[in-house]
Parts: sequence; structure tokens; C-alpha cells
Amino acid sequence: MGTINIQRLTFGYPDQEKPLLKDLSVSFDASWHLGLVGRNGRGKTTLLRLLMGQLRGSQGAIATDLVFHYFPQPLPTNAAKLTVQAVLKTISVADPWQWQVEMQNLGLSLTVLDQPFGTLSGGEQTKVLLAELFSAPTGFALIDEPTNHLDTLGRQQTARYLHQKNGFIVVSHDPTFLDAVTDHTLALERQQVTLYQGSYYVWQHEKAAIDAQETAANRTLKHEITRLSAAAQTRETWAQKTNAQGPAFSKQAARMMRKAKNIAHRNEHAIDAKRALLKNIDPIEPLTVPYVPWREEIVLRANHVSVVLGSRQLFQPISFTLRQGDRLQIQGPNGIGKSSLVHALLHQLPAKDVSGGFQVPQELAFSYLPQTFADPKKLLQVVGEEVLKDQMILYWLHKMGMPRARFTVPVTHWSMGEKKKLLLAHSLQQPGNVLIWDEPTNYLDVDTRNQLLAGVQKSTATMIIIDHDPAFTEAVCNHTIVLHR
Repeated sequence: MGTINIQRLTFGYPDQEKPLLKDLSVSFDASWHLGLVGRNGRGKTTLLRLLMGQLRGSQGAIATDLVFHYFPQPLPTNAAKLTVQAVLKTISVADPWQWQVEMQNLGLSLTVLDQPFGTLSGGEQTKVLLAELFSAPTGFALIDEPTNHLDTLGRQQTARYLHQKNGFIVVSHDPTFLDAVTDHTLALERQQVTLYQGSYYVWQHEKAAIDAQETAANRTLKHEITRLSAAAQTRETWAQKTNAQGPAFSKQAARMMRKAKNIAHRNEHAIDAKRALLKNIDPIEPLTVPYVPWREEIVLRANHVSVVLGSRQLFQPISFTLRQGDRLQIQGPNGIGKSSLVHALLHQLPAKDVSGGFQVPQELAFSYLPQTFADPKKLLQVVGEEVLKDQMILYWLHKMGMPRARFTVPVTHWSMGEKKKLLLAHSLQQPGNVLIWDEPTNYLDVDTRNQLLAGVQKSTATMIIIDHDPAFTEAVCNHTIVLHR
């Protein structure tokens, strides 16, 4: 097997004040199942692009004898209008029967081959691109967030595929998935990059232990610095008073001054030691979920609602009642129409495509977090071109761990996770009577996901949630409806 050797690599985008990766040196073997982890915007995708040769560092070098295969493969600009079969023929070098087998293993019907790629749900599109990856005949796999939008079957099949691989690098914010498929972890932390032998939870456990030790040491040093500062000030004050009493007291004053300087010297050492701590601890602030309570117990009703796509009914008619304080999860496999049900509720579909109906009070206000935002132009259409001049938006982004330096970087250059945080901040800034979140945890780093989870648990907001992260939905949702074909 081959190796990857990175020596003193430094890389930064032109619009950044500081390099994204600085003086990075690390080596790993191509037989490893390596998980690449870190908060949004730390440079995980950038590192993969550097390995691919799509970017060049300002200094340092990457040496490898491997040929890489990247997921997701870049799509043609007109992919949305092309059929799925045409897209796969463009990006895949495998024989068609090979990616057809993989599509079926992922739970995709081969009938989607003749559908325009743009009509597929986010999960179905991910499965098509995974079928290309799984059928690729050669190449060391660089896999960037494969579980986004994926239902349970898709995640299980992806994990089975990776278990069979000799080696790969995978970027993911899904701890359960990473723990199931990785045996090494490369963590891009605030001030350093660390390599661990073990899965995500090994890294998490060791980091938590180090963070706890540093936090305790920081607390002790902070107390010691306060005590030493007070002691030095007291000694110096006494020395000045004693010296003022005349020559008879000058020797005593000199001794007190020496002791004060010794205490001050010890204080400086303690301050230096304190500076070395907490550099890789990300401060996590509580995240509130604002909303406007509705005036009645029953908020809305759905009566035998279904959606038709072309000539195909996506799901069997569904009825439900949403009450004040409900956190309703919409469940179902990829492509069954969960997002379409939400779009029908928000009047974002033609009336001819929706059967049944909703009883919604005229004054009821929705706060909507959409799922798809890959196109930067569409993202800016949702949030507005002047979004980063809004102080409340910047407040929410900062609470979600984004450093202020990122606010001067054009949104089009942000990572997918940072763009998701922008959408979330925009949604939080516009509280409604009902919060509708479509796959809120996609692309979010673990810390922000946990912030979001805790915020929802503390809130009494009425919500409708679509998400494929069972740990998140089981913790926050108190009602569930399941869509069936």
C-alpha cells in the first residue's frame, strides 16, 4: 500500500487574513480508514483538494504514490436538466451495470435513471453519486460528507462499502458513522492538527480528558495569579512605606522589594503557563431558539394530503393535527416526498400537484429553514445580498462558533457547513409561530449540532422537523408521522 506524506504545508485563500492550514506535517498509510474531523471552516475539504492537486500550498509539499478518487464527483453545469443516466455516464468510468447494481443496493429504483437529476431529492442525488463511488474500479477514496441527506438504508450501505475498502479518508460530522467505519482520526483543531490511532470516540475521549485537565490547570493558575499579584503589590507597598521611614529601615525595605520581585517573577511564569492552555478548546455558548406562541392550542391541520410528481403519487394521503408545543418529525425514506409535504404546506407547489388540503389560520407565521443551498446564488437570494451587514445575523453566527475574521470573506467562499450556519442564523432571526426545519443537522459540525439540540430541548416552540440523524430527532421530537408509498 502507498503512503501520504505532508511536510510543512501552508495554505490560505487570498481573502483570508491568516492561513487556513499552517506548517502542517503529517503522514499516514493508505491502508488506514481515516476520519477527518473538525469544526466548520477549519479546512477539511480544502485539505482534500490539496491532496487532489486542485489547490497548491504557498509552502511545503505533499508526496504520495496514490491516485485519488473524490466523492462527490463534480457535476456538469447542466446536470439538473440531464437524466440521471446521462449524469452517471459523464462522471463514471464504470460499466453501467456496475452502478445500476449499487443503486439498487442503496434502495434506488432503476426507474430514476430516466428522470432529470434535478427532480431527485437531496438523498436520492447523494445515492446516485455514492453509486458512482462504489462502482469506481480504482483510486484511493477521498470522501467528503457522504451521509448528508441519507436515510438509514443509505447510511448502512455506505458503512458496509467502507468496511470492505483497504483504505480511505472520510470527512463527516456524524459521530456514530465515523465510529463505525474509521480506525484513525485526523483532527483539525483551533491551534494544531492531531493524529490519533482510533475512531472518532477515541479522539473525543482523549480530547475531552486533555480539555478537562487544561481547564482545571487554568482554574488553578488563575487563582494563583490573583494571589501572587495581590502578594507582590502588598510587599511593594510595604517596602515603599518602610523606605520612607528613613535609613534605619532601608535594609528591611530592600528585602521586601526583593521578595515582591520574586513573587512577580513567579507570577509571570504562571501567566506564561496559563497562555499555553485552552488553545484547542472551542467555547460553546448556549443557543436559544426564538419563536412566537400561537394564540390557540390547535395550530394547523392536514387533511388527506398527498403530492403528485409528474404522474406519480409520492406518498399515501396523510392527515395530522399540529398542536401548540408539538415538535413533529416527518419520517420516510429518501425520495418519498418529505420536503414536498412541507413545500405543499408553504404553498410552494402548484395547486394541481397537491391533493387534500391544510387548515391554516390566515395570520399564522412560518419560519422556514430550507434543505438545499449548494448554489451560492440561490443561497444569497434566500438570505439577501447584504446579510453580513445585519448585526443580529453576525451575532447568531458568532454564537455558532464562526470567528469574526470569516465575516469579511465572501459567502461564496465559505464552506458548506458555514453556509448552513448562515441559513440557520437567518431562520433564527425570523421567529414564527411554527418553525419548519428541513434537515437542520446536515453539514453542521458536532459542537453546533449539540448547541442546536440543547436549544430545541429548552424551547417550547412548535416545530416541524425533517432529519435523518436519529440521535437528534429522538432527543427533540415528541410526535412523528411516517410517509408511505
